[in-house]
Amino acid sequence: LLDIMLAQGFLTVVDAFGDMPYTEALQLLENTTPVYDDAATIYKSEITSLMKAIEAIDPSGASFGSADIMYNGDLSLWKKYGASLLLRHGMRLADVNESLSKEAVAAAIAAGVFTSQNEAGVLEWVGVVPHVNPIYDAFIVEGRKDYMPTNTIVDIMANNEGANHDLGGMDPRTDNYFTEGPDGGYNGAVAGLDAAQTYANFSNLFGEIDGSSSTGFFANTAPSMMLDYVEVEFFLAEAAQRGGYGVAGTAEEHYTNAITASILYWGGTQEEVDAYLALPGVVYDAAIWKERIGVQKWIALFNRAVEAWAEWKRLDYPMLNVPEDMVYGDIPLRFVYPYNE
Repeated sequence: LLDIMLAQGFLTVVDAFGDMPYTEALQLLENTTPVYDDAATIYKSEITSLMKAIEAIDPSGASFGSADIMYNGDLSLWKKYGASLLLRHGMRLADVNESLSKEAVAAAIAAGVFTSQNEAGVLEWVGVVPHVNPIYDAFIVEGRKDYMPTNTIVDIMANNEGANHDLGGMDPRTDNYFTEGPDGGYNGAVAGLDAAQTYANFSNLFGEIDGSSSTGFFANTAPSMMLDYVEVEFFLAEAAQRGGYGVAGTAEEHYTNAITASILYWGGTQEEVDAYLALPGVVYDAAIWKERIGVQKWIALFNRAVEAWAEWKRLDYPMLNVPEDMVYGDIPLRFVYPYNE
């Protein structure tokens, strides 16, 4: 289990930064200037480590029991978590190392990935500072009011005029993600505007801000999603569309499963699912599969910034609003290294 989490940690940092200390990392004072390893090398090494860790899990073996804050010692679910993580990072290599990508995906499917949102890896917060949801920490503990949803996602989901992608109707998750603006309807803050923007003038994260009983995204115990079935189904849809990955089912079937699971997870109904999937800008289209999967996956990964960003970089969708006085190519593709590096 520790190898699985270590792989997730290293690969998340690689996705964010690129090359990083790896072979000489974690040596504390024995080596304070570790060499930076190539991102591709790290990916290969950690995928191999993940495969070995998954294979080594014996569902009937000893576990951390109640000390396991995600699965309460259920090793069969940890095996699925590891396999789903392997699927994620195998697909990240689809355009740069197809052979390793297919090997990793085949191993993940053989081991058994998530088949239900009930199996998702969710971090449940205790609710007592400092063990609280990061949004609660920012808005309630620190009292910040400078985090707002931008018009990129709000316009797309609310089907506002001028949205970068025309869904053909409103996304049923809109009122689960955002509040309405002061004048009714949904309006996001301007992305990347240099000038200050007033919090009360825009749609905000859904929920009430009250230090004693905050709700929605602001609840102190609001869970943090680490890896879920929705993500798995989008990856399977892509693998099926690309071909050669040995995925059972069609791309459209997995795409439908992903969107359905996401809407239901956020409190939607099957009727809303059916209506949404029939919208002209949502219905699956193999001719523009990167756009269809990219836009819908980005929406479903709301509040999971690193994953949404990584998939946007890989699939090139959705189109984002460009910050003030910049061009599209200025949108960052990786974090910058710390100044003292």
